[in-house]
Amino acid sequence: SVLTYLPERSAEEANWQLPLSLERVSTDKTACEVAITQLQLLAELGSIGSLLTVIVADTAYGSLEPYSEDQVVIARGRTDRQGRRPALDDQIALRGRGRPRKYEPGTIRFVEDLPPGSEGGGDEEYEYTDTIGRQSVDALLNRWNDVHVEGHAELVDVVKAEIFSKNDYMKPLFPPLLLILSGKRRREITALDAYQSYRRRCDIEYFFRFSKQKLLFSIYQTPDLDH
Repeated sequence: SVLTYLPERSAEEANWQLPLSLERVSTDKTACEVAITQLQLLAELGSIGSLLTVIVADTAYGSLEPYSEDQVVIARGRTDRQGRRPALDDQIALRGRGRPRKYEPGTIRFVEDLPPGSEGGGDEEYEYTDTIGRQSVDALLNRWNDVHVEGHAELVDVVKAEIFSKNDYMKPLFPPLLLILSGKRRREITALDAYQSYRRRCDIEYFFRFSKQKLLFSIYQTPDLDH
């Protein structure tokens, strides 16, 4: 489990990272269990002030939650993830006998294309012009605020990004990108911030390539952990 620092950079600057923590994921632990200890280290390193720290993670960390209140985790989720809206307070108060309702009726299928405000639709919609591989594309961003998603104890926000060609708005160029935002300060991250932050995660692949080619990162194997 690799935790690296992605510094702010311009388009002309080189891609580089500062590795902060590299931990083995043993057979009796999950990647999220190891990662939460790394986020604790990150919180201790940045304990001054209330600076917001954004952690971007791939699907292996889809259930990862922040360690501190000043951390927001943006994790990629599977496209088949579903969500539920929490029941409103007046619905709970009006309910008579039986267990209070926790969710509103109906399931949110984030992969479906539904207009904002409709049942199952998002709360926000945003269009953005991006450049991927020197090609100008249109990004359509939809956001759901305060929803229940399996694997998360607290409410999260979900952002779906769909990429379209300038010449064809009917068929996306790639599968939808589903991002799960968790943390108390997640609302400070706009849908565009979430999308652009996760795009920055691609820079870590340069570190993986260097470490595999120069530091034997891909071929070290030993039955003895001391090695």
